[in-house]
This record gives sequence, C-alpha cells and structure tokens, in this order.
Amino acid sequence: MSPLFRKLKVFQGEDPTEADEAEMQAELARLSALALEQLAAAVLTETFGPSGHSVDGAIWDVQLVDPFLPESVRTQNVKRDRPSAGHEEDVYWRMVRLLREGLQVLEHAGLVLREPVGRVNSEKYRLTRLGRDALERGNVEQTIRARGSQPGSDAAR
Repeated sequence: MSPLFRKLKVFQGEDPTEADEAEMQAELARLSALALEQLAAAVLTETFGPSGHSVDGAIWDVQLVDPFLPESVRTQNVKRDRPSAGHEEDVYWRMVRLLREGLQVLEHAGLVLREPVGRVNSEKYRLTRLGRDALERGNVEQTIRARGSQPGSDAAR
C-alpha cells in the first residue's frame, strides 16, 4: 500500500484499501489514453461542472485531482502541493501531473484563468466566461479545438 494513501486516509480515519489503489490505477490508465483535448474537456467538466468542486467558479490547484479520486480517498484537508522524496512516481502524483497537462490546455484555450495568490506554491484557477459557455453548451472539446487552431492562440504557435 502506498504511504501517500496512508497519509491521505489518516485524515478520514480509515485504512487504505487495495481497491482504492486499483481504482486509481484504472482511472490513470483511462485518462492517459485520452487525447489532450479530451483530457482537458474531462478536467473542465469534472472540476468546474455541476458535480465539480469549484466554489464560485474557482478551485485551488490542489483540488484538481479530487474529482478523479475514489470517494474514500478524497480529502480537502491535506497539503498536497508536491510529493515527498521517493514518492514522485506514486499513482497519485502521476495523475496530478497528467491532469495539470489538461489544465494547461484549458488555460491556453482561454477556458480557465490562473490566479496566483499570496500563499507560496498555491494558485487558484477560475472558470472564464468562455469556459462557462462551453460547459453550458456541452461543447468543451470543440471549443478547445477551435481555440487551438485560431491564429495567435498559444496552441497555434
């Protein structure tokens, strides 16, 4: 059992299960198989959509992974801005890195806006009007593709 899972579970008073790790491995495999635009659409939908964790259209960077974790592993109470030594390749951190790629695509497409805050190593990501419109219309992936092909967009460079 991964020590990171033990650390996360301590905050909920539960012991980690092999099922938790297997579920995370399966979710990581599913997300890894997606094209970047699909990954970004999943991040936007799961994080900022109706069942997401955003508050007033914003999330803390450490909350990005929460919608993709098994319910029994989720926690908002643990500081998870970087892995401890020797745990860089735990399934959790591999998932975080992958989801950050999707978040970067969203930022470059203008669907979310990064907002640095006063705390060290902490940022918020806020849904833009374009991102909200794409969610409401249900065409997040199409919007990302269209924005990526526009002259002058970051993705077109």
